[in-house]
Order: sequence, then C-alpha cells, then structure tokens
Amino acid sequence: MSRFKFVHAADLHLDTGLTGLEEAAPEMARAVREATLAALDRIVRLCLEEEASFLVLAGDVWDEADRSLVAANRLRDALAELARHGVPTFVASGNHDHDGGWRPRMEWPEAVRFFPPGRPASYPVIRDGRELARVWGVGYPRREVRENYARLLRRDCETPYAVAVLHANVGGQPGHDAYAPASLEDLLAGGFDYWALGHVHTRLELRASAPAVVYPGNTQGRNPREAGPRGCYLVEVEGRESRLRFVPTHGVEWRWLEVPIDALEEEEGLQQALLLAVEEAAAELAREGRGLVALLRLTGRGPLDATLRRPGFTGELLEELRRRTRGRRPPLWIGRLERVTRPPRPLEALAEEASLEGELARQVREALAGGGAVERFRHALEPLYASPGLARHLAGAAEAGLGEELQEALALVLDLLEEKRLQRAGGGAP
Repeated sequence: MSRFKFVHAADLHLDTGLTGLEEAAPEMARAVREATLAALDRIVRLCLEEEASFLVLAGDVWDEADRSLVAANRLRDALAELARHGVPTFVASGNHDHDGGWRPRMEWPEAVRFFPPGRPASYPVIRDGRELARVWGVGYPRREVRENYARLLRRDCETPYAVAVLHANVGGQPGHDAYAPASLEDLLAGGFDYWALGHVHTRLELRASAPAVVYPGNTQGRNPREAGPRGCYLVEVEGRESRLRFVPTHGVEWRWLEVPIDALEEEEGLQQALLLAVEEAAAELAREGRGLVALLRLTGRGPLDATLRRPGFTGELLEELRRRTRGRRPPLWIGRLERVTRPPRPLEALAEEASLEGELARQVREALAGGGAVERFRHALEPLYASPGLARHLAGAAEAGLGEELQEALALVLDLLEEKRLQRAGGGAP
C-alpha cells in the first residue's frame, strides 16, 4: 500500500495589489503584495519539509490584470527549487491566468507541467521507477469558460491514486462567477480519489474522502471578504485514502474584531477598548511573524450608542485609532470600523411605556412578530426598491434582515426625539 504526501494550493494571485489600500495605507498595501509572494515561498518550504511527492496549483496563480514579471520570475524560481529536489508541479490555469492572456516567455523546468487549455491531459508521478499516482487536469483557453469542464475529466487508466485539478465553481458557490460550472455529482462520476479545486477563495471541503473534493481557498487574503487564515492543504495518502491538513500560508491576516459597548460609558473608554482588541490581535499574529488588518465591529447595547450615531463620529474615531497605531511592526492597519450597536433600553421594556416612544416600540414589536405592520413597512419602501441605485443596498432587507432595519430605524427616531427634548429643555429651537 503506497504512502505519500502532496500539497494542493490555488488562487495565489501573485504580486497583486489591493484596491483601496494603495493611497490610504501604502505600506500595508506593499506588505500584502509581498505576502502573496511570501505565501508561495511557504508552500515550497512545506513541500520540502514534509517531503511531498508533488504539488498541484489549481488556477489563478497570477492575475490577468497584473501579470508582473516579478510574479513570473518568483513562480519559475520556486518551482525550479522544487524540481531540483525531485518534486514535480502540476498547474491548471483559471479565469485570471488563462491561456489567452499575456505571460512572459521563459524556460520552465521539465518537472513543471501546465495542463493544456480546453482539453484534458494526465501526467504520471513516478517514484523508484513505478507510478505512484497520476494527475489529470484542464486549463482555461480564455477568461470566461461556461462549459462544464468537470465532465472532460475521467479516470481512464489504472493508477494507484488519481488526482483531478480544476478551476471551477462546483455547486454554485455564492460570490464567485459561474466559470466551468459543475455539480458535485459531475465530480463523483469522474472516478478520482481527490479533486484539487480552485476559484473559490474560501476554504471549503465539499467531501473529506472517497473522493476528497477540496477548495483550499486563496493563499493570502486581499480584502475584508477574505478574513481569517489563508493557506493550502497537505494531503497524506495511504492507498486510496486521503487525510487532509490545512496549513496557513498568509503573511498578513484580515481579522474581524468585535468590541461590545455594554459596559462602556465614555468615549475614552471606547477608544481604549478598541485599541486593546487591536493590540491583542496584533501581538498574537506578531508571534507568528504575521501582520494584521483589523476590521472592527462595535456591538451590544449601551449609552454610547447615541454618540456613535452622531454624523462623522465613527469616521473620526477610525482616523484616531489609525493615528495611534501607525508605524507598527509587523505591519498593522485598521481597515474598517462598523457599528451594529443598540440603545440601552430593550425593546420589550420600552414597549410598556405610555409614551410616543412606547407606541413606536409597540409598532416595531408588532412588525417583528409578523403582524400587518411588516406589510405596511414593505409598501412604504416600494419607491426605494424602484431606484436602481438603492435597490442593491435594500436587497438584503428581506425577511431575515427586516428586524435589524426596523430596530435601527427605531433607534434613530428615539435619538432624534431625545435631541429635540434636550433642545427644548435648554431653550433651543423648537
């Protein structure tokens, strides 16, 4: 029974920049760009340290819009290093590194196999004079591939272990274009032991074994939607069984940090709580040699909710936090500050009051309970849904999100009423 290891990575997007960071945080933008290249170095070290028998790269090794000579050289040098140690690499192109785009003309090691565009091919992995495994794959001839390439890949010969490499959207994964669309059943019909997939940037094991069907995700996060550890898979094979181990390769982590306001009463305490959350996360990642892009989310219910709703306050707070954390090593950047806080009064308690505020709270409570108010609310929003500019922002306010929208509206009205009351008490304008 054969025992060996291989590494599966995808969506490296080598040497790509970050939209929105170049001007706001050029140092962090450079750090993340370099981190895409450093992730490749980590993959090579993993292959050598674990004595992997081969490496598969499932598409989007670089980016069509940013195919730099730096990326091509780093890729060639990295794969040449593996080749010198007897580790072959199998590459299936995807929508970003498709065959129709520009690529530098250079010599690649013989041990590097690029699957042909639009048609399947297979290559053996030989060890000690015998076939250890065989790797099938197909590349993209152009950016938009709408055909089901999974149906082209079939285990058509005997081999101890069979791997299929494909850049595709399997099962209609949301948030990703439907390139080379396929169903899980299409993959299972291929007869392979392992499907090495690319295209979906979030790590996803569609099946853990018999066969394993795996998206490793991308190797370095590049925006808030790609928060958390990013990396590749080390696959340990025994016979036809696959054991999966995720290995992080990112050099900079985008991380959401939630900070509750429930116990906070002053703005200074709010700043300190946010800074503490950032410092703790940055220190943890620094011990691993990784930088941090902090994505802050204020949650909970408390008196500071009214302050946070003041126009421009969260923007000022974000800039102040950035000023206090500027110039850290490893690199640190606060990328976002979101507020999902609520006023200190619970809806149920407020609804018992004999006041205008209480009546508003009762109306919201009725809507949340599925009463007629929910239809009146929807009817009132119809003109907004007719606006192309606003419709996409309101698309999420379906059944599940309606409660949040209503409670947000209630909190805003309560704040306005409170401000009006304070103005009257202080002799201000009625």
